[in-house]
Amino acid sequence: MFTKLLKQDWRARWGVLGILCLICLSAAVLGGGSMRYLVWASNQSETMRLPTVLCVLAMVMSFVAIAVCCVAQLFFQLWRFYKSCFTDEGYLTFTLPVTTHEILLSSLINTFLGVLLMVVVACVSLGGLLLLGFSVVEGFWPALWELLPRMAEELASVFSGEVLGYALLMLLAGILGMICQIVMLMLCITIGAMVAKKHKLLAAVGAYYGIQVAVSIVEAVFLASQVVRVVGEANIFFRVFGMNSILMLILSLLSYFGMYYLTDRKLNLT
Repeated sequence: MFTKLLKQDWRARWGVLGILCLICLSAAVLGGGSMRYLVWASNQSETMRLPTVLCVLAMVMSFVAIAVCCVAQLFFQLWRFYKSCFTDEGYLTFTLPVTTHEILLSSLINTFLGVLLMVVVACVSLGGLLLLGFSVVEGFWPALWELLPRMAEELASVFSGEVLGYALLMLLAGILGMICQIVMLMLCITIGAMVAKKHKLLAAVGAYYGIQVAVSIVEAVFLASQVVRVVGEANIFFRVFGMNSILMLILSLLSYFGMYYLTDRKLNLT
């Protein structure tokens, strides 16, 4: 049943996420084409001012559109969680033959996958924009094909041994940080839905700022104490990022079980 719940929840999100992904890719094509014209025009003796201005505006709008899509998908997914649990749709959600853990985990997993999808699409869009823009330069593609093997060799030599461990640790810290932020946002929405009869989203925003202030203080004190303890040691980078990852994991668990307690014990949809 959990798999079916996960699948249905993803279907409810996929339409909007797909549109946002298409907007990102379309913005990349528009921005890349505009950059291509600007690179070409810079090599000409005479350039037309109006097309140049329009291409600059189009390129700026492309970067803005990609950034807006990344933010919009997160707001949409949080709104989806709020709608499925704390509006009239919540009556149906909590009458399904599933546990509260399955409801929360399905929303959490799909939200994380949606964020990850948009990160990948945004990176591909930005990379495609730059490639399309500079591809007009004479000899660009042969130079790129020649450079790629050397870059791979350099990266293989750099990311080996201890450096590879640091890179993997930074990646782990980034993933845990992303999960922690998602769970805390979901917790804030849950708190807002519980404490406010009206303006629940505003209450959720207030809860988020309050929690963020408290978490920032805890992080600052915790990491400062760890830095003082390991200062001068050779593995200070590893220790600090490792402790930060542990802190993110603890905050994620506390936020999740706090959200579970509120929805399982305190939620009243009658």
